[in-house]
Amino acid sequence: MMVKIIITERNLLLITLGVALISIGLGIYNTYSINRIIEAMNPFSTLPKTDLPSISQYNPIYGNTDNIIIFEYLDYLCPYCAMFDVETFPELEKNYINNGKVTYIVKNWIIHREEAEKLANYATCIYLNYGLKDFLEFKHSLYEALYDAAFVSKNYTKFRIAVDDILARYNVSNCLNDSNLMKDVKNSYMTDYNEALKYKLTGTPGFVILIKRDLLSENKLKNIINV
Repeated sequence: MMVKIIITERNLLLITLGVALISIGLGIYNTYSINRIIEAMNPFSTLPKTDLPSISQYNPIYGNTDNIIIFEYLDYLCPYCAMFDVETFPELEKNYINNGKVTYIVKNWIIHREEAEKLANYATCIYLNYGLKDFLEFKHSLYEALYDAAFVSKNYTKFRIAVDDILARYNVSNCLNDSNLMKDVKNSYMTDYNEALKYKLTGTPGFVILIKRDLLSENKLKNIINV
C-alpha cells in the first residue's frame, strides 16, 4: 500500500500558516514560562494576600500620606499600650507623623471588656465632638496615668481618680446617649476586633503597617522576611 501526499498551493499556504501559528504559540508559552520563573523568584509573589484594614469615621486618623500607614490596635486599659504611648509614640509623632512620612490610624481591640469599652466610647465621642487634637490629648493623659499606675507608683487607686478627672474635662453626654450612634460605634469595635484576629495579632498594642510597594525594594523585603 502506498500513500501519496499531494501538496497544492492552498495546502502549502495552510501548512505554512500552521507552522507560523505553532511557532507563535511556542513563543508565547516560552515567554509565559519565563515570566512564571521570574515571578517565582520575586519575593513579593510569595507573600500571602489579605484584605486591607477598613477605615471608618470612628477611627482617628493622624497624618496625610498614603505611602506608609500604621494601624494601631489598642485597648485603653492595656498597660503596654500606655508604655508605647509614653515611651515610643512621641518620637514616632515627631520624626515621622508630623513630617508627613507616616499616617497613623487608631483601631479598637477591646480586651478588658466593659471598662475598656467605656473609655473607648469616651475617646470616640471626644474625637467626633472635639477633633483630633483633643482626642490625642485625652489618649495621652489617660495612658500617662495608666503608665504611672502600672510601672511607676503601682497605685491603681490613683489611676481611677485620674480617669475621673480626665473624663470630666469633656462634655460628650449627647454623643454617649445617642443609641443609634453608639450602636454604629460598637459595630466598628467589632470590625476592628475581627481584623486584629484576622491579622493574627497576639496582643495589644498590635500593629499593621501598610507600605506602598514601590517604596519597598526586593532586597529590603527579603531582609524583612528573614528577620
